[in-house]
Amino acid sequence: MTSVNLSNGLSSFEIVDIPKAIGEVINGNRTPLLIDPSPEQVARTFYSYKAMLEDVSSLTIPFAKAGIKRSDLLDRCRKTLVGAMKSGTTFVLYLGAASIEHADWKKKLCKKDVFPITVFQNAGRKLLEPILDPQYKLLYREEDLEAGGWLFLVCIFPK
Repeated sequence: MTSVNLSNGLSSFEIVDIPKAIGEVINGNRTPLLIDPSPEQVARTFYSYKAMLEDVSSLTIPFAKAGIKRSDLLDRCRKTLVGAMKSGTTFVLYLGAASIEHADWKKKLCKKDVFPITVFQNAGRKLLEPILDPQYKLLYREEDLEAGGWLFLVCIFPK
C-alpha cells in the first residue's frame, strides 16, 4: 500500500508538540499558520481551550450570503485580540475551509484602527511599534480601557 504525503512538504506535528513548534516559528520572526486536515478539527479544539480563538470562517463565502456584516466580524476580531493582549494569552484565527482564493486579508479582514495587517506581520510584533506610541493603542476602545488607560499585561510575542 502506497502512503500519500498530505503535508505537501510542510512541517507536520502531533498536537502535543504544536506549542513548541509555534514558539520556534515565532522566535524565528515568522507568523505561524496551522493547517489541520483532521475531520475532528483537533487544532481548533486545542486552541479553543488554550487560547482566545476567533472564528472567521465566514470569509470563505460572501458576507451577504453569510448573514454577517464586515464591520461586525472586524469588531469581533478586534475585541478578541484586545482580550488576548490584556490577558497575555495566544490569539488564534480559525479560518475554516479557507483556500488561497479567500486569502485576501487586507481587503476582507484588515482595517487600520480595527484589525490591522500588522497582526499578521512578524507574529504580531509590529503592533508593539513604535515604542512610545504602539500601534495596538488604535485597537482599544473606551470600554477596553482599565482605570482610564491601556492594559497590556505581558508581551505576547516574545523574541
